[in-house]
Parts: sequence; C-alpha cells; structure tokens
Amino acid sequence: MALRFRVVFLLVIAAAMPVAAQTSGTTAGTAASRIGPDSPDIDGTRVQPGRWDLHYVETIKGVRGDSGIMHFELERTTVDGKAVLRVVQGIESSAGVYADTSLVLASSFQSLENHSHNADRSVTLKFDGTHVTGTITPTDGDPKPVDQTMPAPAFDAGMLALVLGALPLKEGYSGTLAAWVTEAGVPINVGFRVTARTMVEAEGGRREAWLIEAFDGRARFWFDTVTRQVLRNEVRSPDGSSSTLMVRRPKTGGQPMHPVGVRS
Repeated sequence: MALRFRVVFLLVIAAAMPVAAQTSGTTAGTAASRIGPDSPDIDGTRVQPGRWDLHYVETIKGVRGDSGIMHFELERTTVDGKAVLRVVQGIESSAGVYADTSLVLASSFQSLENHSHNADRSVTLKFDGTHVTGTITPTDGDPKPVDQTMPAPAFDAGMLALVLGALPLKEGYSGTLAAWVTEAGVPINVGFRVTARTMVEAEGGRREAWLIEAFDGRARFWFDTVTRQVLRNEVRSPDGSSSTLMVRRPKTGGQPMHPVGVRS
C-alpha cells in the first residue's frame, strides 16, 4: 500500500524504505538508543523559527525532473497555555498545491494536531499522548475515521526532518527515532548517525552543516550548525532506480503561508 504523503519526511521514508516495510512496523537501520518525545535528548529550542524554501528535484531511471518548491514556516506561539511550534509546509508543483500544518510541543516535538489538504484528500488529526484520532477524507469519497493507539510515545513521522535538528548533534552521535505513520497505522524506527561536520552548498553559498545519514546511508540530511534548519536532503531508493534532491534556495519574499486548520 503506497503512503499518501503529508510532509517531507514521509517522502524520504517511502523513497528509502523497501515497499514491504512501509506498512508493517519496522526498524530502518540500527543505532544506539531509542529517541521519542519523552527522551531527554530532545530540545526543541535548538531549532530556530523562520521561513525557508527547498528546491525539489526527482530523478527516475536517469531522467531528471524539476518536481517543484517546498515551503517551510516554523513559528513559536502559545496554545491553551502551552508553548508550541506551529509548522506550516507547502508544495508547489505541476501536480498541484499541497498544504500541511502541525502543532507540536515546543520542548519535545510531541504532536498535538495535524491538518493537511491536497487534490486527493484532506486529513485532520488530534494527538493525545499515544492516542491518535481524526479523519482522512478522500476528495471523491466519505470520511474515514482514525482511532489508533501507539505502543509507546512516538513522533509523527512527518516531523522527523525537524526533530533531527532538535538533537544534541555532534560527530558520531547516533540513535533510533521512534515514529508513527498514521496513514498506515504502524510504528517505524529510523536509525541515524551524525557522520561529519562539513560545508555544503545551499542558498547560493557555502554553509557549515551537520551531516546525518539514515536508511543505511540512502538518506542524507545537512543541518545548519546554528539554526538547525535543513539545508539539503538527498535520498536514494533501495534498488538505486530513483533519487530525490532537496536544496535550500534563497527566500524570495512574499506573504507567509496560511496555516491549515490549526488553532492560533
């Protein structure tokens, strides 16, 4: 069963993980320790708020195609007396426009809400600890209820590309991120390792970054050492037939994206 993607890390998961593993709880790689929202390693204040864009390119069987622009906004705010991060993500491509908004606790990236919309369906989710409820509504069908219980505290899989930036990154640091894929109703465990502190081309220049590898090296992320925001992401499929490249480009201005569904 193919996943219906909500956010960038689900694209990474689907590209890097064998299809058979996408719908059955699995461990993607091996690493030292399990990291969930309850882990002392997580500190959301490490990730600086802001707005940025990633140019998204996909190559399939040697044919390279421009797949569009992915927009990100990260804002600190307060909801019901809790310090939260509002994460707004959008994709502009030839396939249409996709919008996604999440609320997570600022300290731990524990999910509270998720709302997304594209041409195929709309999703509304509420997270209460390990309990997930909501609806997934196909454009041409009836709402499908969501009522799931995670076996242990886990991150929403769509947040993992941000969660990595909230960790105490240093060369050699490793772990296993515990995540939940609501679209499939399964847990996944994503092993990762910080392999280098290096320079990378992004935003029209060279930036210092932490290089993180996952999925046995098939997925690689470069995080700015200061802002802890993603600068670059490369992913190869298990059989090598396809790959994706996301590179941060200079922000060209414009109005902030409108959050989808969540409270402000």
